[in-house]
Amino acid sequence: MPTIGDLTIRPVDPWDEHEMDVLQDLYVEAQRAEVPDSRVYSRADSVALLRRTGGPTSYHAFAALAGDTMVGQVWTVAGTTDNVHRGRLWAWVPPRHGRRGVGTALVRHGEQHLIDLGRRTALTQTWIGADGVSGYRPFAERLGYSLAQTHVERRQQLPMDEARLARLEAEATAHTAAYTFHVVVGPIPAELAPGYLGVYNLLDIESPGGDVEHEEGRWTAAELADQDEELSEQGRTRVTVLASDATGVVVAYSCAVTGPADLDDPVVDQRGTLVLREHRGHRLGLAVKCRLTRALQERFPDRTYVRTTNAETNAPMVAINEAMGFEVHSVEGEFQHRLG
Repeated sequence: MPTIGDLTIRPVDPWDEHEMDVLQDLYVEAQRAEVPDSRVYSRADSVALLRRTGGPTSYHAFAALAGDTMVGQVWTVAGTTDNVHRGRLWAWVPPRHGRRGVGTALVRHGEQHLIDLGRRTALTQTWIGADGVSGYRPFAERLGYSLAQTHVERRQQLPMDEARLARLEAEATAHTAAYTFHVVVGPIPAELAPGYLGVYNLLDIESPGGDVEHEEGRWTAAELADQDEELSEQGRTRVTVLASDATGVVVAYSCAVTGPADLDDPVVDQRGTLVLREHRGHRLGLAVKCRLTRALQERFPDRTYVRTTNAETNAPMVAINEAMGFEVHSVEGEFQHRLG
């Protein structure tokens, strides 16, 4: 285990209940130090992810300890079926433990772990402020990371204004009569899974990627089933809207995931929206998003807002979100660093 002075970095034990309590508290404290109302994930999320083995994504967390006191953490996330040239890392150190080299040590440890996994690029995403130069950008650049793309987090309050939603639904309906829509709450049915995956696997390469190298996804029904198990363990529910053409082929989708109801989590996380190129120009993006909002409001009336993050350059998706009442909350930068 690498040691710097009295600092030790070691893997987190997800079966140690007290350790997971401390890990969660430090994460929330660090995450909200710069953006007080930033979205945070639950302890149940962390436990479910770290206890899982196999599957399309590997999750690892490492804790930094000064003596017996945990002072920070770094997570690595790496796909196992596609985009295996890269991995993501996030480091969290509360301000009261900052400026001691803890963050730098954690980032370097996370990078070495990604190298050990055979990755050649590390990605991270962090708050950079509306001016694009605040927050953690100086820290990331000091460690050799370069800004690859700017993302804007927007939030839509629920329930959506009914007059606005009805107007947008009517606008979309006027252009989508040739398509059939499917609203799915929970796991994707077997008969729709191949069509869903056909569009889902294109999300990375069809969305603006900035300077980040993306490749087409390779998820199959097995990976989708694994994700369904993961969501169940987290206490989350996926809500998906699919659009299929006259031949029955899925050509568009929009997906969101609720937070665990028993943890008083009022947030819905948008997970992706995509329309195949040959079917764009028919208001399908707007249509699936409207139906998704309608389903969320009807099935989860206790949720107060939807959170989405889009590349600053994704003008069509930004336009749809703004039309639906999404408002800018914060600006984040996606940074990358070549390893090795």
